[in-house]
Amino acid sequence: MTIDEKTKQPRRDVQTIAYLNKKDGKSITFWDIWQGSKTDSIFNSIQPNAERVKHVINIKINPEFPIALIGKQGFADIEGFTVIAEFWIEEKRQPLTCRKYEGNDGIVSEMVEAESIINGEPGIFAIHRKPEKDGRTTFSVSTRSLKR
Repeated sequence: MTIDEKTKQPRRDVQTIAYLNKKDGKSITFWDIWQGSKTDSIFNSIQPNAERVKHVINIKINPEFPIALIGKQGFADIEGFTVIAEFWIEEKRQPLTCRKYEGNDGIVSEMVEAESIINGEPGIFAIHRKPEKDGRTTFSVSTRSLKR
């Protein structure tokens, strides 16, 4: 929850408002709903480092998976959302460090790292790839601070 600078009161934003998935009784956020909707196509018309593009997006809630707003007075059923938002893609080239570790049987591990801002502090973002003996591959992501 964030604090409104003018009123100094807690402000509920789109990330903290709780909704109820009436099918399973679990709490979800708007972000969960957004990620479950088919909105990826809005980025098809956006060029990296270009002007922001305004979209009006209607998200209809599937009646088979009803959602309700959790309020002080109880629950209010939600049929859908209308989102008016600006979208853009900021592209920035970032140097990567790549490492590969090999053993007698081939690649043991591969890693790609990049410096990034993590939780407001300089850090390293890494993606690890480990081939398994059964032919599958395990990926993991890690971060670490650059503070010394």
